[in-house]
Amino acid sequence: VSTPEIMATWGESEGEALHTSTFLGNPLGCAAALAAIAEIEERALVERCKRLGEWLRPCLEAVRERHALVAEARGRGLMWGLELREPSGTPAGHAASRVVVEALRRGIILLPAGPDGNVLELVPPYTITEQQLQHALDVLDACLTAVS
Repeated sequence: VSTPEIMATWGESEGEALHTSTFLGNPLGCAAALAAIAEIEERALVERCKRLGEWLRPCLEAVRERHALVAEARGRGLMWGLELREPSGTPAGHAASRVVVEALRRGIILLPAGPDGNVLELVPPYTITEQQLQHALDVLDACLTAVS
């Protein structure tokens, strides 16, 4: 079930199944998806993510300013990346790995990303509290200090 515009993106079919799955349309999966969408709407999580992202932007810029290793902070809502680079400008993948391990040791999950593994992804759950988010920022800051 889709719109003609979306279905047209697959182009002409010669009889093969274009986009299917063994579990496509499974009633239990559909019920779970509908329940998740209802929670997102009832809790206004999209709007909340936007608000928290606006709060987070200057906080991550401050982290960037405090740590020479952080070349750029970029993101939106609750999906952010800190790009780490050496003073020479080369990607700092090894340093990013060390930050990820140190953060995990301190109870915070960061994801290494980017083709060189030098971007720290911060993707907290939509339901994170401001206090928890501040704690994560404090841990991130401490980990960057420890690795630098």
